[in-house]
Amino acid sequence: MDNQTLDTNNRALSFTLSIIVANRAGALSRITSLFSRRGFNIDTLNVGPMAEDLSLSRLIMTSSGDEATKNQIIKQLNKLHDVHDVKLI
Repeated sequence: MDNQTLDTNNRALSFTLSIIVANRAGALSRITSLFSRRGFNIDTLNVGPMAEDLSLSRLIMTSSGDEATKNQIIKQLNKLHDVHDVKLI
C-alpha cells in the first residue's frame, strides 16, 4: 500500500467531494491532471450538468488519504480557474 494513513482496520481513509465546475471543454481534464501530477488517486468520479444552471456541472468524486492529503486536494482544487465551489460531503 502507498504511504497513506490507515484506519484501525488497515484501510485508507476515504472521503467524498462535491465540486461545482464551469461546463467548459478541458475543465475535467484540468481537475484530473491536478490529481495525477500530485500522485493522488481518484476512486470514483461522476459528472453531470446542473439543472439550475447549464453553464455549470457538478462532480462527485471519492478519493482516499490522510487529513493532510484531503486538505491539500481541497486547497489545490479551489485554485483552479474553472472550479466554483468545493465541499466535503
